Amino acid sequence: MNRTPTISTPGGNPWLLRPQPRPRAAVRLFCLAHAGGSAWMYRGWPALVPEGVEVCAVQLPGHGNRVGEPGIAEFAPLLAQLAKAIEPELDRPFALFGHSLGALLAFELARWSVETLEQAPVQLFVSGHNAPHLPETEDGLTGLDDAAVIERLRALGCTPAAVLENGELMELMLPAIRADFAVCESYAHRAGPPLPCPLSALAGTDDPRTDRAGVEAWRRHTSGPFAVRWFPGDHFFVALQERILVQMIAAELAGARGGFAGL
Repeated sequence: MNRTPTISTPGGNPWLLRPQPRPRAAVRLFCLAHAGGSAWMYRGWPALVPEGVEVCAVQLPGHGNRVGEPGIAEFAPLLAQLAKAIEPELDRPFALFGHSLGALLAFELARWSVETLEQAPVQLFVSGHNAPHLPETEDGLTGLDDAAVIERLRALGCTPAAVLENGELMELMLPAIRADFAVCESYAHRAGPPLPCPLSALAGTDDPRTDRAGVEAWRRHTSGPFAVRWFPGDHFFVALQERILVQMIAAELAGARGGFAGL
């Protein structure tokens, strides 16, 4: 359980990284990061989940090992390409976890899977985001110059200071970061039936980007069991509370649909 994570891209698929491949896993957990985030925020998760869970972290174009690829700046085309990329991996039960922008992508991937494949995730975890039908209150990056974007990232606290102060690195990263925020701005919620799967909404107690009513409002998007989980911390409680968070996810997966062998 404490092996050093290695990069594995299933079938050469650049959209997915497996820190610890587990081909016999009972359930795959697809994890999606926040705007500007990388799949490697999930590199420590395999050591915290049972052997029956395989963590598959989504790497969007322009991030991590895909730096240099052009980002996708609209929600619908990004979702379409992402769905195509993960469809071959849905050959067994799967769950979705998404934080911030990742929460919107995870939610819409779940809807796509139900509507297109008639296959629901065994569990949907949405983190750090109010319910998708509510108006977005966060300002975007449109119209800001690079210096202003860097200061916005500094204020959000999502990027280490050493990275923000590395001019060459930021020059590589800024196009993808801008694309991610443009994806958020282009998201348009459409009405639809609730998902037929359990849904857990997770939030930080000191996160200025969510509120109690907004997190509770996720309830309308499932016809299955619903839970709200609060964690100490701000918008990036996911990193601060990683062990407790992942243990909670593992416990809920173990109880989903009667549990899975090896969980």
